Amino acid sequence: MDKVLVFSEIFPMDKVNGTEVVKVFSKEKIAHKLVSEENVRCLIVELTDPSDDFIKFLISVKTNFPLLEAAELSRDSGKSVSGYKHISTEKSRDDIISEIGDFIKQSENRNKRDSIRFSWPLTAWYSEDEVSWKEIEIFSISSSGAYLKTSSIFPEGGSSAFVKINFANFSIESKCEVVNSQTRSSNYPFGFSIKFTSITEEGKIILNNMVNDAVIKILMEPDSEPEIPSLDSEALTPGFTFF
Repeated sequence: MDKVLVFSEIFPMDKVNGTEVVKVFSKEKIAHKLVSEENVRCLIVELTDPSDDFIKFLISVKTNFPLLEAAELSRDSGKSVSGYKHISTEKSRDDIISEIGDFIKQSENRNKRDSIRFSWPLTAWYSEDEVSWKEIEIFSISSSGAYLKTSSIFPEGGSSAFVKINFANFSIESKCEVVNSQTRSSNYPFGFSIKFTSITEEGKIILNNMVNDAVIKILMEPDSEPEIPSLDSEALTPGFTFF
């Protein structure tokens, strides 16, 4: 079942249009739920007298979850957060409930994906034959794959390749499959997606934990610089090599 994250004291419902309402009462809870909950359909936030810090947090949420539908409940539409639908609380209770219901009903869960992604300043070495390697900037990475940013390489969707990625003190190597070739949208630059096909389950868990920790940190501290992760020696797993 899809879930609706709600940060509000006045939100009156436990279920709306077949979706489960998950209430959260701090930005820390919002961050952790966005990372840990599956099938989050949308976010609804009540704004009474929000601090600048909380507004930065909400902007960071949309930056890091660009496909997430979001709405804010407030009296003044002039203080709406960019990317959030404004729902006025200067109406009757029935009208507010009706507009909230319409927003949830019309929201499409486009945020479904196998794992959370993050954008560290990383570079991939990409090869189709393990002989000739090309250096490509990584736009985002998850435990299941990565999006490579390039306008000069055009692999066919479904083709196989190899990839090497260096982190702070270790690198990963994996066979990969090109998920889709040259794409362009409002959220992604020119490039293509790859799926890791030889990383072990242990390796995926390590990557997933690193990505989740990074996303929570950047949500809570949107002005901080993404810190490229490192590993302790006991975390060594096949496919991971320490420098």
